[in-house]
Amino acid sequence: MNVADALLAPDAPGHWALVDAVSDDRWSYAETADRVRRQAGALTKAGVGVGDRVVLLADNSLDFVAALLAVVWTGATVVPVNTRASREEVESLVSDAAPVLVLASEAHAGVVPCEPVDMAAADGPWTPAGVPGTHPFAVFFTSGTTGRPKGAVVSHASRIAGLLGCAACFEVRRGDRYLSATPMFTSAGISLVLLHVLMQGTVVVQPGRFDAPAALDAVEDHRIDRAYFVPTMSRMVLDVPGAVERLRASALRSLVNTGAGLDPRLASDLTDAGVAVADLYGSTESGAVAFTTAGDIARGVMAGRAFPGMTYRVVDAEGFDVPVGETGEIVCRGATLFDGYLDNPAAIEARYRHGWFVVGDLGTVDEAGRLRLMGRADDVIVSGGFNIDPFEVEKALLSCPSVGAAAVVGVPDEFWGEVVAAAVVPAPGCQLTVAEVGAAARERLAGYKRPRRIEVWESLPLSAAGKLLRREVAGRMALS
Repeated sequence: MNVADALLAPDAPGHWALVDAVSDDRWSYAETADRVRRQAGALTKAGVGVGDRVVLLADNSLDFVAALLAVVWTGATVVPVNTRASREEVESLVSDAAPVLVLASEAHAGVVPCEPVDMAAADGPWTPAGVPGTHPFAVFFTSGTTGRPKGAVVSHASRIAGLLGCAACFEVRRGDRYLSATPMFTSAGISLVLLHVLMQGTVVVQPGRFDAPAALDAVEDHRIDRAYFVPTMSRMVLDVPGAVERLRASALRSLVNTGAGLDPRLASDLTDAGVAVADLYGSTESGAVAFTTAGDIARGVMAGRAFPGMTYRVVDAEGFDVPVGETGEIVCRGATLFDGYLDNPAAIEARYRHGWFVVGDLGTVDEAGRLRLMGRADDVIVSGGFNIDPFEVEKALLSCPSVGAAAVVGVPDEFWGEVVAAAVVPAPGCQLTVAEVGAAARERLAGYKRPRRIEVWESLPLSAAGKLLRREVAGRMALS
């Protein structure tokens, strides 16, 4: 089975497949299928075929979805590129991808050379190329938060395993109305669109970049009942004036947190707004690893179970399982894993240990074997010989009601090697002082874990996918 086989064979071709949240343009499943067939034919006439790669450079839109599916139907591999990257970064990624074609929206057409393709030129029916499940579906370039981006190659079989697993874990139903606001150039953004097309729901696309007031409007106007947000997006929506009351009155029944760890306070705030929040843990390379149901989170259980088809462990430096409750590195294997890095075999060898993929995160397991995320392995601060988890420090600082966001990093120190430094952002409508943050740290943290430096910032640097750019925080702290 491949992604093309699984899509656009609806039982109800007249059902709405895609809706633009702003313009209210609507494509039925039959119309979407017709567009995709024609575009696949146009791409084939332009020389795109099985085994080729096609770069897609565009913001969220109905046309993005059609172009993505058309590339897949030709048997080529789609390479979505971050639309917020600089011209130099895009040129580098395109060079690494070595595509036969670059498809760019009008807003991004001048970034890299693009060959014009009349995407409506082909006549007659066009059937998907018959590629096996082992064939590459997409190449997703990692966000670059931990170094130069690498192209993660994901097969059709891996992606289908992830889609079917999500449908089961989060009870995705035929006819669900899903708000697509996560950037579609990300692995999660594309997968979530495909999931709801596969389940024959309606995908309501928030065009362009994420905008919290517009997302809340879309939830109301289109009676959205399902969304997937990174924590930053959820917090931005909650911070819209009147958001809690509007969410309580809305049809939104499920919000799945993805892309970063779910903070208990955020989970509580979403629950107070009447939203059942679940959690999905994984990475671009690993795919989905663990999930936590809304029922578990409502009971205060913030640890996840293994995603269908996946197995995880928490191990020490020698590869042995750590005792219950102790922190170690998360490793996994199973159906959703990627196939490797594009033209970079050395990089993939470095990510495996004793046959298990090293995700790069720290975690713990409880008595029931449930996984709790503790932070990035390479973010650990070593101060005076002690290992300090920045996630733990951030959690303590966020317990202060006036702190809306926090980022903790290690900065060089001649005596200690590194000291803990914290950048904090005031919660909306709050005045925040360094003394107040310091008091929260003293109350909840051992002395060696407390920030030696605290700065109040207007905002934290985030990637296009909403993830904290910890290296930028560390760089700014080092300069100051």
